[in-house]
Amino acid sequence: PPMAQAVSRQATLVACLVPRDSLFSSLAKSYTLRPATMQLLRWSLLVLLAPPAFSTATSQEQPMYDDECDASGDPSCAVGMLQRRAIKQPVEDEVVPTGNHSEVIANSVVGADVCWSRAYTGRPSGAEMCFCQLAGNPACAGTPCACPQGCVGVSTSNPNTVIFKNKALAHGCPDNSVLLTSPRGYFSTPADLVHSLGGSCTLSVITQLLVDSFNAYQSSVGRGKVWQCFHGSAIASVRYLHLQTFCYAGKFHGMPTSNRYVAACVEMASVSEASALAVTLAGRIR
Repeated sequence: PPMAQAVSRQATLVACLVPRDSLFSSLAKSYTLRPATMQLLRWSLLVLLAPPAFSTATSQEQPMYDDECDASGDPSCAVGMLQRRAIKQPVEDEVVPTGNHSEVIANSVVGADVCWSRAYTGRPSGAEMCFCQLAGNPACAGTPCACPQGCVGVSTSNPNTVIFKNKALAHGCPDNSVLLTSPRGYFSTPADLVHSLGGSCTLSVITQLLVDSFNAYQSSVGRGKVWQCFHGSAIASVRYLHLQTFCYAGKFHGMPTSNRYVAACVEMASVSEASALAVTLAGRIR
C-alpha cells in the first residue's frame, strides 16, 4: 500500500541519517533503556522526519481557476470558458487538426472538382440528409426526400452551391430572412473544410459561398451590407457545412460575435471583397 511504502522509505532515511552507533549508542550509554523503549524512540524520530501528510492526488486533480475571466471582469467570460473547454472534448464528426492552423490556411489553393463533388458520409436521415439532397451531393442522389418542406422548389441552385431560406428568423432587420448556402461537395463543419484534403478546398469553397450568398441576398431579400457567419464547428446543430447570411443590423443565434468558438463572422458590403474576406473568415474558424 502507498502508506506502507512511504513509511518504509522514511525508515530507510532514518537509518541512514541516524546510525545505531551514534545517537542510539549514545543514548544507551547515558541511560539504561529497555528494548521496547528504544523501539518507541525510533518510531518517534521517524514521525518527526516524515512529511506532514501522505497524498496520492495528482496535479490534474487540483481545482482549475479561470484567471482569464477574473482579469476580464466580464461575467459572460465564464460562459466563454465553458465553451472553450467543451471544444477540447471529442466531437463525433469533428476532424482532428493534423497541422498548424495558419499553415493549413496558407496552403489553401483554388480547389479542383473534388471540392464540389466530395461524397456525403454523414447520417442517412435527418437535417444532414436534407442538406445533402438540397445540395445535390452525388451520394444522396435518388434517396427519399428527408426535408420537411420537401426537396423541390425550395432552393436556388448555382453551379457549385445551393441556397435556401432558414426556417428560423433573425431579429432587427427590415426583412428578418436568413439565407443558408451550402457547397455541393460535403464538409461536415467549418473545421472539416479547413483540415480535409490538406486544406486545399478552404479558400475556393468559402469564396464561392460568400459570392453566391451575397448575390442571392441582394436580389431576393434586401440590398446593403450583410453578416456572413459559420456556426462554431463543435456547436453546429447540422453537420453539413452552411454559411448563414443576414442583415448587418440584425442578430441571429448569438451572431455576430467575437467568440470564435460560437461563430466565425465577417461583414460584407460588396462581391469584390469575397477573396479577402475568405482569408479572414478561414482564419477565424474553430
